[in-house]
Amino acid sequence: MIFPPKFICGPLKNALFFCFSVLFILILVDSVSGLGSMDSISASFGDYGLFCAIDASGKQAVICWDTKNRNSTNSNSLRYPNNLPPMAALSGGEGFLCGILANTSQAFCWDSKDPSSSSDLVLPVLQFNAYSHIAAGKDHVCAVRGSYYSENDFGSVDCWDIIRTSNDSLSSKQSARFYDQLKIAMQSAKGLEYLHKEAVPPIVHRDVKSSKVLLDADWGARIADFGLLTPQERGLNEDMSTDVYNFGIVLLEILSGRKPYDADCTPPNVVDWAVPLIRQGKAAAIIDRYVALPRNVEPLLKLADIAELALKEDPKERATISELALLLDQIVKDGLIL
Repeated sequence: MIFPPKFICGPLKNALFFCFSVLFILILVDSVSGLGSMDSISASFGDYGLFCAIDASGKQAVICWDTKNRNSTNSNSLRYPNNLPPMAALSGGEGFLCGILANTSQAFCWDSKDPSSSSDLVLPVLQFNAYSHIAAGKDHVCAVRGSYYSENDFGSVDCWDIIRTSNDSLSSKQSARFYDQLKIAMQSAKGLEYLHKEAVPPIVHRDVKSSKVLLDADWGARIADFGLLTPQERGLNEDMSTDVYNFGIVLLEILSGRKPYDADCTPPNVVDWAVPLIRQGKAAAIIDRYVALPRNVEPLLKLADIAELALKEDPKERATISELALLLDQIVKDGLIL
């Protein structure tokens, strides 16, 4: 199953999805023409060169072959065609493939080189869930809950990472994306607080955005490309409130996974889209549904409230960067239960 990039919205997404799918299938036609009726072709990327497909004749067996061997119609080029359970859907990542079991709708993932390791590649807490859709990226998997054979699904998305260990084997782990980015946001806020409150003369950045936050070797956040202003040069408080507003946009990026401005989304401005939902008590609607969520989403809802404090229309009503840093520090100390 092929999915378009998550940041593409509206009609453009559908058009790109259709064109890319058709192109992908045409490229593979020559390779699979001798293997009979196929469905749900998937790839294992990287140096592994493995493609798999579901036999659409009724058995739903998984058939895999090496793309480096052009004579794919030769049964000797097929890999473990009889060692995998029947599948209803397939998707591939770097060195691994995932599918939905035909009989139970459960997720099933395996190492391209070692199908026997499949039990290790789905998180234990997710192994008994039923799924309607599954999609793998380079090093992660996301699946939508619900029966594959039902028109309805539960809508919630489970995601997990698949990592390669030092001995070149694969293992799965729960994604800690939100917690890592919360720490980066907190460190960035403290960096801005130092510029605003401790530096002499005070320093105002004037162009706070996610691309200006740099990470060191230990994943510590550093603010780059800031300006130098004194109270006599401009209205310092107003400039500081602009830094706060722009930092609020960074928080929305972390929460939603959206760009600050995306012409293919409605509304295109992330502030115009997210802030009204937060003020209506619907902050959960802006949380990025393409990544694994912690079991306790309350800290993420608090993060949405913090972003709203930074995004007040009236600069005088916005929180200071010191207040934001304190609130973010408390969320990080409380932690996210993954």
